[in-house]
Amino acid sequence: QNTWIDSDFIFNWQAAKEARLYRGSYWFYDSRTDPKTQADLWLSAIGDDYPDCGLWMDFEETFGGAFGSEMYMRQFAERVLDNSPATVEVGVYTGYYYWLERIPASRRAWWGQFPLWIANYGAETPLIMWPMRSASGPPALAISSRILPNPFCVEIAPLASVTTGSPTGMRGASKRRRPL
Repeated sequence: QNTWIDSDFIFNWQAAKEARLYRGSYWFYDSRTDPKTQADLWLSAIGDDYPDCGLWMDFEETFGGAFGSEMYMRQFAERVLDNSPATVEVGVYTGYYYWLERIPASRRAWWGQFPLWIANYGAETPLIMWPMRSASGPPALAISSRILPNPFCVEIAPLASVTTGSPTGMRGASKRRRPL
């Protein structure tokens, strides 16, 4: 967050790898700090040791800083996309109402390229949303409240099988989709 990294991150990142655990990383976006600075700091902390479970951009802060608009959030996202391998999944973690209030309807199509993980604090079951691709229209969201064996590290495409009761392909991050 902001211009600092958890003091235990480097140790924990390496220890998780040595323990052969799947790893993912998130960055809590902070509107008080330049988005490109934040993206560069996040990616420098990871170095060339990219996560199995993707990079998750956490948009839910309410600090009211100068970089809080969708334009700056997009600069952050673009910087992450442009400076990480195309094989690393990049997703959005956010609150439902936060997202609706911050992202204008006219700009949501661009954000549709990202898997969307909705924060669901205090719920009895988790809520997971992911983009459903459509050749004829804008991306739509599929929703599940079913608990997956490992909801923190899944491939996006096989999530469609959750609705049929047979999750498959539960390993590693899927191939990232770039905007057309």
